[in-house]
Amino acid sequence: MTYKLSHSRKIALIASCALLFSLFGVIPARAQNTGIATVGPISYSVTQCNGTPQIITPPELGQSVHFVSYLATGAPTTLQVYMTDGSASSTQVISDVGTDFTGLTNSGGLITANGYYNVNIVTICTGGTSPVITLIYTGTSANAVPTTGVQDQTAWFKYLLQSQPENANKTVTLLTPYGNTCGVLYFKPNQGSNSGTISVSGISASAVGTSTFVYNIAAGFVNQKFNMPCEPGQSIQITYTQGTPNAGTFNLYYAFYKPGLFPNLTSPNSGTSSTSALQVVSDQLNQSYWSTETAVNPAAGSYILETRNSNSSRSLYFDHVHLTSTVAVQLNVVFITNSGTGCSAGAPSIMVGANGSPSQATVDVTCTTNANTYGTGFPVFLAANSSYDLDLRGFIALANTTLGIGIQSPSAVTGQVSATTYWYEK
Repeated sequence: MTYKLSHSRKIALIASCALLFSLFGVIPARAQNTGIATVGPISYSVTQCNGTPQIITPPELGQSVHFVSYLATGAPTTLQVYMTDGSASSTQVISDVGTDFTGLTNSGGLITANGYYNVNIVTICTGGTSPVITLIYTGTSANAVPTTGVQDQTAWFKYLLQSQPENANKTVTLLTPYGNTCGVLYFKPNQGSNSGTISVSGISASAVGTSTFVYNIAAGFVNQKFNMPCEPGQSIQITYTQGTPNAGTFNLYYAFYKPGLFPNLTSPNSGTSSTSALQVVSDQLNQSYWSTETAVNPAAGSYILETRNSNSSRSLYFDHVHLTSTVAVQLNVVFITNSGTGCSAGAPSIMVGANGSPSQATVDVTCTTNANTYGTGFPVFLAANSSYDLDLRGFIALANTTLGIGIQSPSAVTGQVSATTYWYEK
């Protein structure tokens, strides 16, 4: 007897066969399962804390949203936790880099990644007392989740060093959360403090460093804050260099400005502003300076004060020069291309004190003469016991040059003449 199946029964039979085939492996499996799946929570522990990457690979069942929460005990000196694409042809980092030693109320940190990946969880830590890093992985198939709460804090606030000895140099490199170096660096001594330095530089995709900014650590048991410049960088390198040997330790933190919140210093000499460029750069970068010199009975043609670039990576943006004299005199403000002759060494001063970034300018005083000039300069005529401020905004001693500003006495003077030059660098 022959039976005829209706159209609806045929569809049902085909679907049932397909299900059976898939269960018994008749249908070839795809390289990546993208079905609805949930994995975890699965707990892992990392106890190796010697600076070597420790890699954990959770099960892959097609989950597309990945969560890793972590908590560190044993006080490691440094910690980095992140996720990578674990396929054989890739080591791409697919999450933010978590650095929290303790985090908010001892809750550690939380990182996430989105996409169909064979995820590797990478943990790198150093130091501490038998530290244990506890990781909890959860994966699911859902829409990408917004960055909020502890996950948001993990992204922009970085714990760089904890209980780091002050008598040992240390370098930390990590990915930037927003592709730039904009932020604030916090130095917190645990006991004592030496006169070391901290240098910061961003690294571009081609592994070429951008400008390096160096900051002095003030001696004494005091918390210090350093404003970081805004430069592009996929990663950032922070180097601590010890000064006077000290038996203390310190913590170092980096808070990145979130997009739209960081100060814009792209063109501080341009446009209208209620705040001077000198003050803005001093506040945000700690890179504003002055140089000064007083000459008694300067000879004809001598240079009282010279301030110039030293072939550095930063440009000098001159703001103004303040001139005073005890007698009636003419002084010339001259654009110089290099140092004069017969000079003595001067020194620039940082407007924010010892916590600022050291100047990259060269200051010379009481030069006999200077043939390395550009143009004739600007004459300034002073009455006896008077002063004058000459605006220098727009004069820039470009990076990788020896350009600068010099103050010349064209004629011999019997009296006392003083000059102070103000500028900032970036």
